Amino acid sequence: MKRETLIWTILFVAGGLFLLYRATLTPHGMGKAYVRAVKFKPSSVTDQRTKLIDAKPSEAGAVLSVPRTVGLWLSAFFTLSILSFLYRDNVFYKIAESVMVGVSAGWAMVSAGFWGPFVPKLLANLAPDTMRAWALPDLDKENFKDPHFIYLVPLVLGVMLLWRLAPRGGWIARWPLAFIVRHVRGNQTDQLS
Repeated sequence: MKRETLIWTILFVAGGLFLLYRATLTPHGMGKAYVRAVKFKPSSVTDQRTKLIDAKPSEAGAVLSVPRTVGLWLSAFFTLSILSFLYRDNVFYKIAESVMVGVSAGWAMVSAGFWGPFVPKLLANLAPDTMRAWALPDLDKENFKDPHFIYLVPLVLGVMLLWRLAPRGGWIARWPLAFIVRHVRGNQTDQLS
């Protein structure tokens, strides 16, 4: 083993053992996340919804949060994995890089592609009461009283676009694609005149 590799291995193992020592022998444990429940509206008698906020272990009502603790350790692992690139390109860096790209793409797709246009524009117009109860409690009651069934047309066209992924149904996706191209070309023509 090369001298440089031996030194870095010893440093990483010593650091890992120190973290393990601190995590097991400190009073409340290192790397544990505690939360407590608080009401959304403390003054309301009827609204019993609660949310979890960060808490110190000694606070009243504080409980260990397993998901936040796992997230804390994962973030520490990925931070060290990214920093391991300073030594050399390695498998831990490649895993952390791939996870970062995948999570970023997934987050962008869900936030920009689903919660941006799909839920508040399409589903709120098709099922306003359901959306008000499920995802959009502040949905305007005057503009979204009854379902607007005209919004079934973009829903059907969107499902038809997904047929592009099927081996034999790719031709079905040409119809909504033609509407999209026509709409874009029509807008460009309007802007030119």
